[in-house]
Amino acid sequence: EQVAMAMVNKGICLGEMGDHGKAIVTYEQAIDTYGRDQSPALHEQVARAMVSKGINLGKMGDLSKEIAAYERAIDTYGPSPSLALREQVTRAMVSKGFALLLAAKALLAKSDNSQADKLLLKGETELQGALERKPREAIALGNLAYVQWLLKRPAESEATFRTALTEKDNGGEHLYKGTLDDIAQHPIPEDSDFRKMVERLWVEYQSKQAPSV
Repeated sequence: EQVAMAMVNKGICLGEMGDHGKAIVTYEQAIDTYGRDQSPALHEQVARAMVSKGINLGKMGDLSKEIAAYERAIDTYGPSPSLALREQVTRAMVSKGFALLLAAKALLAKSDNSQADKLLLKGETELQGALERKPREAIALGNLAYVQWLLKRPAESEATFRTALTEKDNGGEHLYKGTLDDIAQHPIPEDSDFRKMVERLWVEYQSKQAPSV
């Protein structure tokens, strides 16, 4: 278990240093070495490796392999009742939903609206699945709001994002800044009004947090 954890942590360090290729190799080594082991403690490390591998593939722009990495984690550990594994599967579902969102934005930039909508609906399904597992997941709610906006459901999007900001874990400023970073990826005209909505709700959120005089 300690060796598996060390391998995964090594991959995380490599990814943070920007060496995504070596990080992916390290995660693959952990998966290949411990993926068939029946120890629950090792299952958690393998699941972490699968999800982290997907994130690094995304950093390298390999969308199809990124999504496949998340799907492998979901398919392998989705049925598990283990809280640690449920956490990793939820993380995989949120990450897959966001990857589908980015893929849809790339299609919208090419005016391929029909295919983009199909990916957005798939992304919505993944994010809703994550929220069924962890209802107060701010990042999932924020990404869902973005998907709803691009599906032309602004009222629903606004309500979802307002809720996301109020969540204690990863809500508030963390969500606000992260959303602005997300908007900057594969920019499309639809982002302008979504950003305005995010900024307006952020001001509204801050005003409610200010102590009364």
